[in-house]
Amino acid sequence: MSCIALLLLAFPQISVDPPPGRLIILEKSAATARFMDTATGRVLAIVEVGDGPHEVAMTPDWRGAVVANYGGQEAGSSLTFIVVNEMGKPKSTTMELGQAIRPHGLAFGKSRHLLWVTAEVTGELWLVDIKNEKIVTKVDVGMGGGHMVAAMDDEHAFVSHIGAGCITPVSKQDDGTWKAGPRIETGAGAEGIGVQPGTDLVWVTNRAADTVSIVDASEGKEIAELPCEGFPIRVMFSRDGDIAAVSCANANEIALFDASTRELIARIPIGITSKDDSDTRLFKDQFGESAVPIGMIFAPDGNHLYVSCAGADRIAVIDVRLRRVVQVFETGKEPDGIGWYPAPPPQTAELSR
Repeated sequence: MSCIALLLLAFPQISVDPPPGRLIILEKSAATARFMDTATGRVLAIVEVGDGPHEVAMTPDWRGAVVANYGGQEAGSSLTFIVVNEMGKPKSTTMELGQAIRPHGLAFGKSRHLLWVTAEVTGELWLVDIKNEKIVTKVDVGMGGGHMVAAMDDEHAFVSHIGAGCITPVSKQDDGTWKAGPRIETGAGAEGIGVQPGTDLVWVTNRAADTVSIVDASEGKEIAELPCEGFPIRVMFSRDGDIAAVSCANANEIALFDASTRELIARIPIGITSKDDSDTRLFKDQFGESAVPIGMIFAPDGNHLYVSCAGADRIAVIDVRLRRVVQVFETGKEPDGIGWYPAPPPQTAELSR
């Protein structure tokens, strides 16, 4: 058992304050991004973005955020850049992509300028230079397009395919071009995806199979499969890579795994239920009374996990050591993508892109 797991077992009742921070929370139905203080839940600003915002990616230096405007009945065709500025309301600009691609998954590698974007409509993975607002390349990943993307570095990315139950690796070739490699089968409903920090391991949540697959990218194959009941839909790692959190939308729980041993540490109940207006929501009544936990982000301390509950219009704050929800914050309708940045953020006059 790893050191982090031993600490969790040995000191379950010791709580510490989270590091000072801010959250950016995307509200799909409201087409807004909400900025919130992590200690109090106080709303700092609400910024309008495009229709149907699903995912958000913070720049590696935490100075700005990029929002994928997925769209509603009409497919979305833009990204929103938001400058994080403590001196006033966050400032936003829009980059039109030129096609109605339904941008969804977002991932930075190491560069603060280059962003991977899944294009569901065209079945491609786009690499976008957000500094110069241009498309660097478009890689055909096929199989109905990709939903989520994870980046290992600036030269390797991985796309999940819900319908095909697999992931597609994308890598930079010796001649400078980008190419999709052979698909790697994981399990039915492959959606959530993340690279375990400091490793070549890619974790994939297979929501229909109720499993989590671990893929060795260097070998191009699945090396482990973990049971995870309750519609596992996202995976998120602590910054040190010790803990993997999986949101289970149907079970209304967060599963915590020791990333090194792959042992289940705990399943933490969200403890709140959905609102009674399911007919107006994206998932309707698919998950019953579940609060529908989906998007997650760890604070840098690895002990505080913030969870978007799309069915309850709430953010649940989990203390990992206590293994329970310790705070609940109210949001707008259908929170999903979520990001964290320190408070106060670095002073900047423009988005570092």
